[in-house]
Amino acid sequence: MAFATELLVNPMMGLSSLGNPASHWPLMVALNVALFLIGGWLVRTRLVQTGAPA
Repeated sequence: MAFATELLVNPMMGLSSLGNPASHWPLMVALNVALFLIGGWLVRTRLVQTGAPA
């Protein structure tokens, strides 16, 4: 999550123009929460489909 967030938010990486000093931390938190929720959803749906005990 941290690697993806840094690539997408940190302007020093050169991949995104979204980040600036005023919006760096709000964007970082929002993207980490989104990635956490997506990852949790993927884990829950994969465990339910396979029937593996959690």
